[in-house]
Amino acid sequence: MKLSDFNSVYLENTVFYEVIKMLRFRVICLISIFILTACTRDVAVPEEKVKKEKNEENIAVTAVGKITFQIFNTVKVPQEKVEFIKEELLDAYDDIQNSIY
Repeated sequence: MKLSDFNSVYLENTVFYEVIKMLRFRVICLISIFILTACTRDVAVPEEKVKKEKNEENIAVTAVGKITFQIFNTVKVPQEKVEFIKEELLDAYDDIQNSIY
């Protein structure tokens, strides 16, 4: 073998080991980022559960329990106004039922 053959083998090994070191460093950094974000994140609440809780606040049931009104708050008015609308809706329904019978 020539001397130039040894130099190329030595350089290839050096580059190979540098690449391995770099990859190892990146993997360790990535794993540590995942661990840190997993440990510091608050407990996630499923979006369906939040929507269900909000929907339960905006449901009005008649005194007889036969009819259920669901109020969609797309304008994002305060909950006090929604409660007022629920009361007015139920009063109007009772008045209509009383006028029929």
